[in-house]
Amino acid sequence: MEIDVKNPFLVATYHSPAYFCDRAEETKQVGNALANGRNLTLLSVRRIGKTWLIKNVFYHLQKKKGRQTLYVDIMPTDNLNDFIKLLGKAVVEHEWRQSRSYLKKITTLLSGVSAKLSLDPITGAPEIGVEYQTPQECEKSLSEIFHYLSAQNVKYAIAFDEFQQIVQYPEKNMEALLRSHIQQLNNVNFVFSGSNRRLLTSMFSDSGRPFYQNSDFLLLGKIEENTYCRFIREKFAKHGKSIATNLVKEAMEYYNIHTFYVQYFFNRLFERTETTATKAMADQVHRQIPEERGPIYYTCKALLTPVPAPAAESHCPRRRSKPAQRLRLHCPAQPEAEQLRQQGALGAGGAGNGVRGKRRLPCLRCVFFKVAGKNFLMFKSYFFHV
Repeated sequence: MEIDVKNPFLVATYHSPAYFCDRAEETKQVGNALANGRNLTLLSVRRIGKTWLIKNVFYHLQKKKGRQTLYVDIMPTDNLNDFIKLLGKAVVEHEWRQSRSYLKKITTLLSGVSAKLSLDPITGAPEIGVEYQTPQECEKSLSEIFHYLSAQNVKYAIAFDEFQQIVQYPEKNMEALLRSHIQQLNNVNFVFSGSNRRLLTSMFSDSGRPFYQNSDFLLLGKIEENTYCRFIREKFAKHGKSIATNLVKEAMEYYNIHTFYVQYFFNRLFERTETTATKAMADQVHRQIPEERGPIYYTCKALLTPVPAPAAESHCPRRRSKPAQRLRLHCPAQPEAEQLRQQGALGAGGAGNGVRGKRRLPCLRCVFFKVAGKNFLMFKSYFFHV
């Protein structure tokens, strides 16, 4: 049954294919890989739609008898102990949703991983707690979880989102440890998703690493413009509202057809529209969104060092962008650059300079088009369109 929501432009969570725009070929590619026993690595920039694509694939897989799905976002994990907590929690919650008769199976799993089960006093959902004293205990528990999955008479599809996070763990053998378990599973296939293209590509294409040639690859791009435009207008029409094609395309061009920003903009515009969306409404939303985030963007701006125009010329490329000229800012110093890295504005080796082993700081033009990976378009709007 189709889920009805007040605002069809969802930004927080996936509901169903009815609110998911296109990605038919990508959905088919990921689904076919899993159905035919292959793992898949999904790459894209942040907020372009990886997670929703995975959940859309899983929605369709769940319709097929015997296929179970688990989604595990490991971004918040810092070590193997955290990883086991999240994976164990996903397994327990999945079994819990199936039927209360699964309690015996859950108890068996918990005893194997030395974990404690409690119930949320408000929702009644299960919560798993684990705390290990030695690396050996962690590895034994991880083995027990995978053993439990392999013993079930069903097929699983498991997605590890932001999979590159395991490289940051203090356990240096994490890739080899996971591969040793994964290659033993006959009823489980995996989607390894992440936004660090260079790191993930290296993990699966470097012949010296454990996951070498372990999966298919899919680089997720933008949704086709006309398809997205049609989807947006149909959603307005379905709720008794209208919007002109040129207004939709102007907004998509403004946000570079970046899925999250487009969805967020039209979520706000839909909320404001009673019958017909107008350009005045759209302009107001364009201004309102970045104004609300002003403190965030000023923090990013403050980390870039102001210099006189002649000095800026000597540090920046000859063909500087107009934003760079108007800000008249120069390369960040090392402490400020580190803060930008922590906010996702710079990569470990600079703003996507692609030079391994160097800590070269990029000029503002490089920084500017990387700033906030997730916030650049609104950052740009705040400083140059308000």
